[in-house]
Amino acid sequence: MNWKRELEKAVEDGDRDGYVTLLGRFYDEAYPRLFAYCRKEASKEIAEDAINDVFVTLIENPKPILQAESLFNYILKMATNRSKNSYKECVSPLEVLEEDVPAKEDGMSRSENILDRAKGCLDDGSYKLLLLRCIYHYSFKEIGDSLGIGEDAAVYRYKTIIKKLRRLLR
Repeated sequence: MNWKRELEKAVEDGDRDGYVTLLGRFYDEAYPRLFAYCRKEASKEIAEDAINDVFVTLIENPKPILQAESLFNYILKMATNRSKNSYKECVSPLEVLEEDVPAKEDGMSRSENILDRAKGCLDDGSYKLLLLRCIYHYSFKEIGDSLGIGEDAAVYRYKTIIKKLRRLLR
């Protein structure tokens, strides 16, 4: 089946239900390959979210399909870019918090101030994860191995720690 041609026809005919049905069928067929590519760029959850976001966007606005040369390549490019961008957001170093925390007058740097304050409001495991990532620059795979958790769990926990610290340090 030529998905692009069928989807274009549905859009041009104004058949929204047909368009959504066809896009859903294409999703079912293309998802495993899209996921395999996106998973190379980010964690499982981020890859899944990126792919789903692209399809939701295409349901809301089908016009890009009319302009794309290859439907699969267009969706793949959008999904991998979203995966990369989301992964970068969640793996940013400790400096993401520095704008919220001033340096102490006793000469302690912003990073040292953040770590000092974090020690008091995080459990030992979370604090260790923060140190491994931000001070020792461990990869999430190395952090997972060190803490006995998976890479995806390490990414999720890190992201959660950063959000918690942002709330607490403001």
